[in-house]
Amino acid sequence: MHTLHLILVQAEDEEDAITTVISILDSLPEGQWWDWYEVGGRWNDCLDGKNAMPSNHPDFDTILKNINEQQNRTFRELTACATGRTVTEDEIPDTIFGLPVSDKTFTTGRINEQNSGYAATIQEMLHADSLDEARDIPFIDQMAFWHLGKLVKLVTDSWFSDSWYCDIDEWTCDPRKATERDGATFLVAVDFHF
Repeated sequence: MHTLHLILVQAEDEEDAITTVISILDSLPEGQWWDWYEVGGRWNDCLDGKNAMPSNHPDFDTILKNINEQQNRTFRELTACATGRTVTEDEIPDTIFGLPVSDKTFTTGRINEQNSGYAATIQEMLHADSLDEARDIPFIDQMAFWHLGKLVKLVTDSWFSDSWYCDIDEWTCDPRKATERDGATFLVAVDFHF
């Protein structure tokens, strides 16, 4: 799968920002959450016709706000999976990947059924008296733990496929902290494959 991440980096100019991001990403040990990446990639020139946007660009703060909103939507989706919270039709987007959601009633029912199963699996594991007992539970759906793991990563500020953003100078995925930075910063669009 491909995911667009906007990487915040301090740099002198657009070229320096892209070079710095590539240098840092290439210096990380193998086994990160991605198997390869490309600056721009499927989202080439998505930042007002370029792959890097300076912090003084009029859309910069709006993009950071949108990232924060997306992270909050992801948080709500993941907590619904972990708790079995009922999702309403109003929470279902009109489109997914640009494709229309034709039957929100069906979609809502399917999501709620899955979330209920995920929550039951997580609760059964949490009530086990030992690791052996937990390992012996005939889990109906291992996806519950995949969602739970993503939730933990998001809450603990870990960089992963669904964080959408990373400040690689400060190693935070919280876009609200970008405004605390001094000096010239850039967002660099990177297409990660995982």
